[in-house]
Amino acid sequence: MQLNANNLKTSYLKWLSKNEHYTDIDSSENGIVEIDTPFLDNEFDDVVLYAYSRIGDDIFVTDDGWTIDNLESNGLSFDKRSKTRNNILTDTLDIFGVQKDQGSKKLYIQTDLDGFPAAKQRLVQAILKINDLMYLNRPTIIDAFSDEVQKFFDNEKILYSRNKSIPGKHALSFQFDFIIPRYLGGDRLVRTFSQPNRAKNPAKIFAWDSETIKKINGNSKASFIAILNDSENSIESVNSILEDSLVQVIPASKLADNIELLKN
Repeated sequence: MQLNANNLKTSYLKWLSKNEHYTDIDSSENGIVEIDTPFLDNEFDDVVLYAYSRIGDDIFVTDDGWTIDNLESNGLSFDKRSKTRNNILTDTLDIFGVQKDQGSKKLYIQTDLDGFPAAKQRLVQAILKINDLMYLNRPTIIDAFSDEVQKFFDNEKILYSRNKSIPGKHALSFQFDFIIPRYLGGDRLVRTFSQPNRAKNPAKIFAWDSETIKKINGNSKASFIAILNDSENSIESVNSILEDSLVQVIPASKLADNIELLKN
């Protein structure tokens, strides 16, 4: 089989159609739809969302409070004393344009029908990012690996922007840990994976994002790079997901060997 963009798109859409399920659980005028996504939470259960209309034609997409409730049930509190953890939560929600309901634990995005696909993607990304708090002994460790990558870039005098997003269609945006501009064009769009042995879902999203960006910007010379922390982690699972995608994988231990790929 010859590999081409249409084959990849068809394969992905077939997988998504088979593994993502929509169920009407309330047939009233406003309606409630349960969305069982193919992405796994930290309990290895599917991430489940709910969509319903409440104001005019607006659609609310929410996790119904499950994400924060699950973290709290595993000992991670979000009370006033947990300032660092709350700051990480707030920053993550801001990055993906997600709101937290003031009267409950619900995370949600308000959108319309045309904006629903992008809103659902952003909410899933936010939930997966927030769930990473489960694996941290200290909340500040969440950026430790990215900080090490940043130090490498600084030492090599590589110019970059950190924690930036690029816009797409219908308010769709794509978040990257680093964007490295190139003098000859073709930015390097970089995501870091501090725990690649637990990063199957983010890897799937990165593969999907790279295909989507190329589709939106057909003439773009941008390239996509995943930097994996291989010091104490197996990278096989993430590597197997990304090897047939547009994303180039660089183990952190091989950064110096790939300096030409990263230079401005």
